[in-house]
Amino acid sequence: MRKLIIFIGIVTLAACSKDLTGLNDDPKNPTDVPSYTLFSNAQKNLANVMTTPSVNINIFRLLSQQWAQTTYTDESRYDLGTRNIPQTFWNTIYRDVLADLQEAKKLVIADAGYSDEKERRNELAIADVMQVYAFSVLVATFGDVPYSRSLDYTVGAPEYDKQADIVSDLILRLDSSIAAMDVSVASYDDADIVYGVKSKTGSVSPTP
Repeated sequence: MRKLIIFIGIVTLAACSKDLTGLNDDPKNPTDVPSYTLFSNAQKNLANVMTTPSVNINIFRLLSQQWAQTTYTDESRYDLGTRNIPQTFWNTIYRDVLADLQEAKKLVIADAGYSDEKERRNELAIADVMQVYAFSVLVATFGDVPYSRSLDYTVGAPEYDKQADIVSDLILRLDSSIAAMDVSVASYDDADIVYGVKSKTGSVSPTP
C-alpha cells in the first residue's frame, strides 16, 4: 500500500509539472476561423435547406403539389405539426445561415490583411445579399419575424418586426449592396460555392 501511494504521488507530481492547457483545444472544432469558411458554410446550409427532399425540414414541394406521397401522406395534407418542420426550417436559416454570414462580415471588417479595399467591400456586399435572400425566405414563409435585432446574440428574445417593414428594408439593403460591388475585382474566389467559377488556368473569377 505504501508503494502504491508513493507511485501515485510521483505520477501526480510529474503530471503537475506539465502544461495541460492544450488538452482543452479541440482541433476538430476550431473557435477561430477565416471569414470565407463561414461564408461557404452559410451558402451550403442555405442551399441544403431550400432544396432538401427531407420531410423533416422542407415540405414546400409537397404543399404546392409538385411532389406527391403514397405511403405517408401527412405532409401532402398540410400537416406541419407531426414533425418539427417549421422549427427546423426556422432554426437552420437563423442559426446556420444568417448567423454565419453575420460573423463572416464582422471578420471581414476586422481583417487587416486586405491589400485592396474594393475586395473587402465586395465581400461585405456579397454576404449582405445572401442575408437579404435568407431573410426574404423567412418573411415569405412566416410573415412577421425577428429582424432588426435578430442577429444580436445579447438579445435573448428579439421582437418581431412587421413583414412590410422588413421587405422595405431588404429592398434598400439589396440596392445598396449591389451599388457597392465592383465586378472588376474577384471576391471570395472558390469559397463562393454558388458564383465562384474556375477558369481554365485554375484561378477563380466571379461570374458576370
